[in-house]
Amino acid sequence: MSTQEKNHFISEKDENFLKECLEDFYHKVTYYSNIDDFENFENKIIKWIFLTEQYIDFVELMENHPKNESWFSGIIGFFYKHGIGKCEMNQNKALESYLSAVKNNKKVGERVININHANETDDDYYKRLNNVIGKYLLALYYYNDVITNKRKSFNWAIPFANKGISSAQYQIGDCYYYGGSEVKLNRRKATEWYLKSAEGNNVIAQKKLAFCYQVGIGMDKDEKKAFEWYLKSAEGGNLSAQNNLGFCYQLGIGTDKNKRKAFRWYLTSAEGSNSDAQFHLGYCYQYGEGIDKNEKKAFKWYLKSAEGENLCAQYNLANCYKDGIGTDKDEIKAFEWHLKSAERKNNVSQHIIGDCYYYGRGVNKNERTAYKWYLKSAKGGNADAQCSIARCHRDGIGADKDEVKAFGWYLISAKGGNSHAQFNLGKCYYYGLGTDQDKNKAFEWYLKSAEGGNYDAQYSLGYCYQHGKGIDKDEKKAFEWYLKSVEAENCIAQCSLGECYYYGKGVDQDKKKAFEWYLKSAKGGNSNAQYSLGYCCQYGEGTDVDEISAFKWYLKSAKGGNNIGQYYLGECYANGIGTVKNERKANKWYLKSNIWGLCNDFPSS
Repeated sequence: MSTQEKNHFISEKDENFLKECLEDFYHKVTYYSNIDDFENFENKIIKWIFLTEQYIDFVELMENHPKNESWFSGIIGFFYKHGIGKCEMNQNKALESYLSAVKNNKKVGERVININHANETDDDYYKRLNNVIGKYLLALYYYNDVITNKRKSFNWAIPFANKGISSAQYQIGDCYYYGGSEVKLNRRKATEWYLKSAEGNNVIAQKKLAFCYQVGIGMDKDEKKAFEWYLKSAEGGNLSAQNNLGFCYQLGIGTDKNKRKAFRWYLTSAEGSNSDAQFHLGYCYQYGEGIDKNEKKAFKWYLKSAEGENLCAQYNLANCYKDGIGTDKDEIKAFEWHLKSAERKNNVSQHIIGDCYYYGRGVNKNERTAYKWYLKSAKGGNADAQCSIARCHRDGIGADKDEVKAFGWYLISAKGGNSHAQFNLGKCYYYGLGTDQDKNKAFEWYLKSAEGGNYDAQYSLGYCYQHGKGIDKDEKKAFEWYLKSVEAENCIAQCSLGECYYYGKGVDQDKKKAFEWYLKSAKGGNSNAQYSLGYCCQYGEGTDVDEISAFKWYLKSAKGGNNIGQYYLGECYANGIGTVKNERKANKWYLKSNIWGLCNDFPSS
């Protein structure tokens, strides 16, 4: 690799991809739960890289980046060390790259260690990450060169494997599983060697073989055999297999569901300090799975697992503090644990951190910081965060007001299945916000949202059917959707349902039921329902005549700014309905209503 920074064009998409991978690689190094497990660390990193969609072109992108040495030399060295993607394995280039990461960034690493990282430049930030990665990988390189590589060598292990030494057989399996300079990747041969090792009672091989059977790697998927090998490995004391066996019992993978047995295996593994099992044990205690519900014990095990850097446990622990599950409510601690999880790319926690900054929960309110966290989560594919980003752009909260961007994010979130975004996307199309007005598309998105259980969308869908907006008029369907919406105490829908019963729209006329729904809506503060209720009381529609109550409801509606309610209140004062005649007050409310000439027929609500 050249010692000069290259000057190639990198697209914004590739730039963001590389930065995210650099951050992820850094977190893999700094948050790896067992820092003494040198031999497995590199395998775990390689597995993670293989899950990255662009891993084949990854090193080419890094080497073509203008900051290839100062930002990416550590990772580039790792690719050359293991011959990943389009790289030929080259130990000399690997060492050169590691040394470059450490030497070229030494000053940066020393400088930023004593400053607030929030104030460092982007360039210093990514240089620092590269420096840490380079130091770790260089140390690991020298360790492997002296001790590990000999043991991992295919040629070294094969004579012992042929003599039936199970540890060597397992090593040969790994050589075929991951491939390398001595042998090509061959998952079928890998599983054959794992089987030999497993039959020799190697518990690690037994667990690996079980995983291959469970997922179908190098062999046909067979959950029953997966269960059998997990059981052998677990009985041999392998903590990871014990956790996986618990999972099999919990979900019925290769065996009958048995939550009590699941709990027992989780407990065995958790007591051996397996953080995944500790998390599962916390879950069992929280929800009473295989054991009596005990939220205090759930909290205890979540805490142990979270301290062991388990991402899921950190998330659940934060929720325990937020909701007071097994511990006292503590918004600050909830924030702190969600932050730990968010910093490790948990996009659900990233969205929650955004909410914390947005509403000031456990941290000082900061709408710009809220927006930044929403954006991180949204880019990670979180549909809820994408909806929140859309709201920020719609209302100009923490970001510039931009209806076009709001529409774009609502569209992404809606396609991801977020019912709230689907409803808001419908509104964008209905009113032409950030896009061309299209009532047919508005109806389509209201329908998707309504079918997903969104009560606001159910009301809007009812309105579309009632008034023929984007769909043929259908009062019966309008009534049905209003009826669904009122399950959430939607006072607007309650008023519309009252109107359906009052006029017999989509349902048999029933003024008594109309009164009941107007009353519910009116108590919820709906000003249309309040004047409609006043009208019912004044003329005995669905209830007894009660002019005092009529006056009371007209007054509420009028004070809520409803011009029809204001008109009827003027009528009450002019004619002494439910109150003493007062021409001055009558004129005052008539003027406020600004609807002179309104007939005394019951108005549409």
